[in-house]
Amino acid sequence: MNKILYYLLLFIFFFVHYLNSQPQQPQEQQREQQPRLQQSQDINNDIINIYVNSNYTNSNGNGTIVNPFQNLCVLNNLLPRLNNLNNTIIIINIGYGFYDIKKCTFSQLIIKNYNNITFIPYDFNNENNNNNNNNNNKIVLKNTYLIITNSTINFQNEIILNLNGFSFSFSHIEFNDGVEINFQGTLPTINYCNLKFKNSKFNFLYSTSHMECTNSLIEFIGSTLGGGEIIFYSGLEPIKDSGIIFRDNSFSIKNNLKMAVYKLHVENSVWIDSTVSSFSSIHFNETNIFKSQNQNDNQQQQQIEEDNPMFSLSNQDLFKINVILNIVNCKINYIDPHQGETSYSMISIFSSFQPVIQMISISNVEISGFNSKQPLIFQKGESSSLEINNVLIENCTSLQFIDSQSGDIKLSQMKFRNNKFKILIEIRNSNLYFYETGILCSDNNDIGLMVSFDTTTYLLTEDVETAITTTTYGRNNILLENLVFQCSGLFNFIKSDIRIESVRMESSFKNSLISLYNDCSAQISNSQLLSNSFESKSLFYINSSQLFIFNSDFSGSTASFVSAWKDSIIYLESTSWNKLFSKGKPNFIIEESYLHITNSTFDGVQSSSALIESYKSYIDISNTTINAFGSKSILYSESSQYVILSDLVLNGCFSQDQLFYIYQAQTVDIKRCIFNNNRGYGYNLFKFINCTTVNIEFTKFIGNSFSPLIQSYQSSLILQSITLIGNSGSFINSIGDVIVKVYNLTYTDNLITYDYLFVSENTRSIILNSITINNNYFNNFLFIFDNVSNLFFNDFTLSNNLLSEIDKNDTPMILFQNCQITSFINFNIINNSISKSLFKSTNSRLVFARLIFSSNQITGIDNSFIDSLTSNIIITNSIISNNNGNCKSLINLNACSLTIDSTNFQGNYFIQNGDGSIISYKSIINEKIGNNFFQISNSIFYNNFGKFGAVFSFYNFSLLNDTKYPIINNNSIFNNNSFISNTATQQGGVFYTKNFLFNLNSTLFNSNIFLNNIAFCGINFSSEFNKVIFKNKNVINGLNSLIEYNLLDYYGNIFTPLSTTVNISITRVSNMKSIIIPSVIIVGVGNFKYQFIGDFGENYIIETINGDNDDDNDNDDDKSNISFKETIMVLGCLQYQYFNETNDSCNYCSVDFSYSPSLKKCYQCDPDKISCLTSSVVTNDGYYLVNQDVSMVEECPVAMCLSNNTCLSNNSFGNLCFSCKDQFGNVIQSKNGIRCCSSFKPNLIIPILIIVYLIFGLSLSLLKYNLLEKPIGQIIIFLQINSVVFFSYSGVYILPLFRMSIDLFDGVCLFKGLNANYKFFISLFIITSLFFIGSTDITLNLLEFTLKRIFKFSNYPNFLNKILIGKVNQGKIYKWKSIWSLYQIFIIPLLFNSICFLISKTINNIDYLSIDFSINYKSKINQLCITLSIIIILMISLISIISIISFLIFKFKTLKRILKINNSNNNSNDNNNNNQNSNNRKLKSYFISKLNLIFLNFYRLQLQLNYKRNFKYWDNLILLKSLLLVILSISFIFNFSHFMTFVITIQIIYTTIHFLFNPIKKELLPITNFNNLTNLLQLIIFIISDSTLLKSVSLFNQGKILTSLSFLFSLFICFSYYYYYYYYYFKRNNFSTTTTTSTNNFDFKSNQLKKL
Repeated sequence: MNKILYYLLLFIFFFVHYLNSQPQQPQEQQREQQPRLQQSQDINNDIINIYVNSNYTNSNGNGTIVNPFQNLCVLNNLLPRLNNLNNTIIIINIGYGFYDIKKCTFSQLIIKNYNNITFIPYDFNNENNNNNNNNNNKIVLKNTYLIITNSTINFQNEIILNLNGFSFSFSHIEFNDGVEINFQGTLPTINYCNLKFKNSKFNFLYSTSHMECTNSLIEFIGSTLGGGEIIFYSGLEPIKDSGIIFRDNSFSIKNNLKMAVYKLHVENSVWIDSTVSSFSSIHFNETNIFKSQNQNDNQQQQQIEEDNPMFSLSNQDLFKINVILNIVNCKINYIDPHQGETSYSMISIFSSFQPVIQMISISNVEISGFNSKQPLIFQKGESSSLEINNVLIENCTSLQFIDSQSGDIKLSQMKFRNNKFKILIEIRNSNLYFYETGILCSDNNDIGLMVSFDTTTYLLTEDVETAITTTTYGRNNILLENLVFQCSGLFNFIKSDIRIESVRMESSFKNSLISLYNDCSAQISNSQLLSNSFESKSLFYINSSQLFIFNSDFSGSTASFVSAWKDSIIYLESTSWNKLFSKGKPNFIIEESYLHITNSTFDGVQSSSALIESYKSYIDISNTTINAFGSKSILYSESSQYVILSDLVLNGCFSQDQLFYIYQAQTVDIKRCIFNNNRGYGYNLFKFINCTTVNIEFTKFIGNSFSPLIQSYQSSLILQSITLIGNSGSFINSIGDVIVKVYNLTYTDNLITYDYLFVSENTRSIILNSITINNNYFNNFLFIFDNVSNLFFNDFTLSNNLLSEIDKNDTPMILFQNCQITSFINFNIINNSISKSLFKSTNSRLVFARLIFSSNQITGIDNSFIDSLTSNIIITNSIISNNNGNCKSLINLNACSLTIDSTNFQGNYFIQNGDGSIISYKSIINEKIGNNFFQISNSIFYNNFGKFGAVFSFYNFSLLNDTKYPIINNNSIFNNNSFISNTATQQGGVFYTKNFLFNLNSTLFNSNIFLNNIAFCGINFSSEFNKVIFKNKNVINGLNSLIEYNLLDYYGNIFTPLSTTVNISITRVSNMKSIIIPSVIIVGVGNFKYQFIGDFGENYIIETINGDNDDDNDNDDDKSNISFKETIMVLGCLQYQYFNETNDSCNYCSVDFSYSPSLKKCYQCDPDKISCLTSSVVTNDGYYLVNQDVSMVEECPVAMCLSNNTCLSNNSFGNLCFSCKDQFGNVIQSKNGIRCCSSFKPNLIIPILIIVYLIFGLSLSLLKYNLLEKPIGQIIIFLQINSVVFFSYSGVYILPLFRMSIDLFDGVCLFKGLNANYKFFISLFIITSLFFIGSTDITLNLLEFTLKRIFKFSNYPNFLNKILIGKVNQGKIYKWKSIWSLYQIFIIPLLFNSICFLISKTINNIDYLSIDFSINYKSKINQLCITLSIIIILMISLISIISIISFLIFKFKTLKRILKINNSNNNSNDNNNNNQNSNNRKLKSYFISKLNLIFLNFYRLQLQLNYKRNFKYWDNLILLKSLLLVILSISFIFNFSHFMTFVITIQIIYTTIHFLFNPIKKELLPITNFNNLTNLLQLIIFIISDSTLLKSVSLFNQGKILTSLSFLFSLFICFSYYYYYYYYYFKRNNFSTTTTTSTNNFDFKSNQLKKL
């Protein structure tokens, strides 16, 4: 409605203005006045002066100074006529006086379209020299309605305009130097104007008056605006610099400015009771602002004033523009002498349109005296920004200093004095930046809440938390930085992100200093909080929010630090708490929340309750130090999800409760912590109950006193990398836990007595890994495990500890009871002093693997390393060494099972009370032991010392036939052990058994080594006295014989503990005459002397008799147990003597005769073999005397024996010097040929088998086609014969290769255990492999494949062409011919290796293999070799027989004709196999046909041989020759003197026959000649070997010479053959023709090969 009225009045105004612009006077009057005006004008340099004087009496003035106009109404007609006077200055001079514009038409003064008009007063009295008494020096225009349009107007000096209305448009108007405008009308308008008031006034006479402006600028310079309202409206295109400016000591008094989109600038002025609303920009600078709060009787007026704040930014959403309010260097004073309370704010900011930006800046301002129910600043606008800097707030009272419902707030360098605010800053959905401010106690402020959310609901309801969680406010962002709060209020935040930096808060006496509600996130850094109130709930109250504190300090507080509820998060980093004392409540109360403390310090914190009390929460404390805390728990936790303590340092804390009490936690992680010098004896450092997983890692416990340190119930406990130093009390007590794991525990330097280290009962599984216990003192026990299912020790070290026994109880250091499985892996016990049993086991199973028990001292006769009852003890891969003491033994077993495997027992010393330095085993008599066993294998017992048994002692085994005893039953194992240099001071260098024999079961002693063990009785085994054994039961007739006998224990050891004298009765059986003589027994050995007479077989009975003895002896009890009866037999005479019955004497045989025990007569000695003279019987060189019987003289193998049974080689010994030993005297089986080896080189097996024989086989694969047509075949056979003939020689190298032996180098063997049997199988394998390789064309194929890529077929080498042509021309026969050639090459090696095992040598009625006495001829493996040898010989014989039959068929034509018939039948069968199968249904005809086919194939093969028609059998003759030489070389090993005679004879016969009959075909004349040459050279070598000249050198050199000649002759044969061959053909001059023909034939065959 107001707008309608406004526009209606505006329309009337313009209409009236239009009417006034028309001429109203009659034309005559106009014509009359116009000339007068023109005549009256003063025109001077484009300046027109018009004078108006109301005091002038002439109404017809012309506007000159002498005849001025009487009133201003004339200007309405005059000025339009001057409108066209461009650049003309019009000065309207108005005389002092009153001018009533009401006389003008419509009471209007109209100025339109003038560039420059100036209104100035003038003193007409002075101008006219008039002396009247009118002293009025002011110009007053009253009842004026001033209209200025499109003009430039200047009002100068003392002009008073009493305006009823005005309208300014498109004009520039100035009011200068004393102009005063008093406005009392309505609806004034200013449009597109620039108004400047300089040293002037504009007064609204009525407070309800207002002025409307559009796109205009109003300036007040040293001027005053008062008492009204200015309303700006926005035009279509607002001018940029429109608005109001106050400057240079201007005043604004009780104005209400509504600036809309325009600016307000106030500088160096005074602002009194004025308000501003809806503006785009306000700037106050160096201005004093006063606000009066006087009581007004007019309630309506009072209401109007109260509803208007000084600055209101509330309607800019209508204009959608940005707003700026800037107040700088100002003072704002609220004056209220009646101390009344208003209901308005100083600044009100409100905008609901988000894009509108409202910026309020207040800087260097003092605000005082504000007293209101409303906040001093009210802000509601998401885009609003409030910045207050260096502002003093003094003597103000309000509910809030700032109430922000949205927007940004920035406060800095604030000062508050003598103020009273319930809430300093109340924010909702806002951003607050508060920094560089101090609120001190000396400032005398009363502030309830420093920063808070909407308190309306909070103050009106008791259910605060429900009200808070149901609020719908948006989030707040808050920054508090560089602040100091003393005696200040609290902080309540809701849905806020808070950051507090470098803030110091002191002396809070409220419930909670900082409260966070409903999803708050607060970050505090570099701050200090001090509080000393017992009444406070806590410094921080957190509800469903987050608190982060960094680098801050808290000290001097008596309240709880924080209370957190409902999914809250507390993160504390680099924070310190000093000298806090919480009475009755925990410092931290955490429920259903998360607490993380890191890099922080608690110093001198005292609490009558827990430091941290947690329920259903997450606790994480890391890199934190707690010093001198007392006197309750540091952490009390129930039902927590996670409890994490990492890098925590706990120093000097004292507790009268469990220091850490954790109940029903899901996961507990304690990592890299240090607990130093904390005390709570009788309490626990940690107590875990029903915790799912507890992890303690890399943690140190130093100087603590708890009993125990860790208490765990029904939890899973894992400890890793733990260090214990200088602690007292005990360590771990585990009851009913699921699992306990301890890794990398270090327990060192605890010199204070410790109750125990670990006690566990009814725990399911325990794992102790990498445990180090070093340099500690224990006087009670270390571990007790009771009813633990699985117990594992791994990498456990117990060293340099003192384990004493003060209370004399029976508890060992480590006790196991009813433990199912206990495993010790890498368990190291080193250099400890132990005065109790270390391990005690009852009904348990203990497994030790890689145990080291070394350098320990065990004292106390009843103590031991392991004391076990009815348990199972297993020790593997361990070392038990250098232990000593006065205990009985290291391992004391009672009715147990024992397993020791791969363990080293060395240097253990227990000789004072020891029953066995290592193991003392006692059986429980008449008790069912069950399936106990005793297994010791693969172990070493070296240099151990004991008293009874240096290693073992066994007691209480009386029922020796009871297999339930562990050392007797079939489950027991005792093998592959070494007992070396052990010492027993009494009995048993290894074993001591009480009155029984240990090794009744033979399986216990399969393979053990006993070496250099020492004992007074029994170097290895000993027991009690058992029997007497006479050392010599056979005596020589007539000699005063010393009869020695030994008292033996159950093991046959001399019972050295016994020394005494006994009486012995000697009775001759033939005449039953007796004699009694004394016998002295010294250390178990007794003897007496007596002359026994009688022939061979005469017997004497020796027995002890009971009787008095004059000698006093300390061993009477032992003597009473000595009883024996033995028979002594007279053996007859000395060696080589016979008994003379006539005189009961012994005599030697005559010269060259000696007595033979086997023949029982004098035997004549062969002087070529042996020389005999009385007792001197000496064999000659090359002969050996067997069993010292002259009738058994055997010839040794070639040069193996010297005279008097002396062997030539140090490696030879035994009968005929035919057995071998190594340098240590150990018997070895391997030989090189028949001679012993001096070295063993297993690495030669690969070169021999792969390199030598593989190359040899590949060569045979290529050479087999021309093997017998070329000298290479004869050379191989030549070398094979030499290797067989010189088989028994030494110094032979390489030649054994050709008989397929691996003994290629003299004196070198591959392995010590490689006897002739194994060599037979190796040679057989080599022969088979070489034959298989040679029978293939692998080399030919490889060569052809290679040459095919280089040459054409016609360019192949000639030898390769011949082979390929032969394969094509002759087909299968050519192939079988090559196989036959290979067969000839391998006959000699097959014969030699087979016949070696058919010939035996009998020595002393025992059959040995003739080439190796280490092999019994009748042994199973040798029988297998014999069987294979017979099969090989039969196969060779069968082939020879078939060959001979084929020759006979070839020789006799009748047989040949029959063969042809069969051959034709066979050919027909080849053409029609199906008919033949159908016709030959009888088995007999089938075999006859197959036999005929074999003969035919041999016949065809013989046709291809190189022999003449009548000498096709010649290969069999060569076979016969080879067979004879092989048999001779083996049979004459022991009769070598005639061997070469037979060999030479055979070679002469064969050489002569071959030379005379010349069996080779004539066309192969070179081969014939060179076969004769080869036979001749073979004969020469044999003759040289039997020559006196060669025999003059050593046998070794003979072998080298013969080897050299063999290879030298082979090279000579090859060279001669090829020289003769080429010379022979070149000399015949048909070489070229033959070559051409061969090439042509080859080209034809090459084409055939290409087709193939």
